[in-house]
Amino acid sequence: MVGLASVLPGSAFSEGIVSATAEVDRSLIKIGDQLRLSVVVEYPEGYEVDAPGTRVDLGQFGILDVETRPAKKAKGRVTEGVDFDISTYFTGRFVIPPIRIGYRDPAGATGEVTTESIEITVEGVGADEEGADIRDVAPPVVVVGPRTREVVVYGSIAVVLLATLVYWLWRRGRVFASPPAAPLDPWVRARQRLDALAASEIVRQGLCRPFATELSEIVRDYLLERFAVPAPNMATYEILEACRSHPQLGEHAGRIDAIQRGCDLVKFAKYEARGEEMRGVLEHAYGLVAATTPAPPSERAPEPEPEPAEVGA
Repeated sequence: MVGLASVLPGSAFSEGIVSATAEVDRSLIKIGDQLRLSVVVEYPEGYEVDAPGTRVDLGQFGILDVETRPAKKAKGRVTEGVDFDISTYFTGRFVIPPIRIGYRDPAGATGEVTTESIEITVEGVGADEEGADIRDVAPPVVVVGPRTREVVVYGSIAVVLLATLVYWLWRRGRVFASPPAAPLDPWVRARQRLDALAASEIVRQGLCRPFATELSEIVRDYLLERFAVPAPNMATYEILEACRSHPQLGEHAGRIDAIQRGCDLVKFAKYEARGEEMRGVLEHAYGLVAATTPAPPSERAPEPEPEPAEVGA
């Protein structure tokens, strides 16, 4: 089918006619088929023509591809062409609208030509019903056969076995896990804390107030952990009274008094202790821990053997 062009007013020369034609390779197609639309423009040499591009209005048809033909010159005239591959997914009778093509003559005057409209019939896929729409694709159907049942059964068994194995490994890890490290003895922990305090920046910089606070806490914690004296919650005089009446601390009450009163003097009386005074109080704390550390089993005095009982005559 061919659509001839009509020339609109605006041409500067009567002998310089611009013509345009539009044709399709067929006027009846099936839905989704590709259709070739060819637009040919013929004009005199010296004219400028705006060839149709991809933005041309083709109604219900969409452009799949565009191919421009090379220009041909013969007897003072130029022929150009554009081929459109178009398609639609609607059924019914549709019209490709007229295509407008502008031009300019050598004198600068402008004009426009349009092609004729073209009617296209689009049929559905079904041969018994013209214009039937394409139906949606049916959803997939799951067929459950013997093979599927086997996969479900064996898969469930595998999941149960895997869960059992994980639980067994977890229980085994709990049983055979290495036991937690034994807690440090109170005298070992106290000595480590004293060593850390002696090597800290507090002592290097002579910060007597933080030093006194930390040292007092170390000694109070040691008395609690080693001898069950609740020193962290007691005043200094209460600590001294408890130590004097304690069977293992009575002889060390003087040393404990020197430590706690020295710390209280700095903490509460804002006494600025010198470096040697700080070291002296620290040595008292070391001495207290050393004097109350139990002797190793190898150095303990052997227990006296019981005397044999007399045998009666």
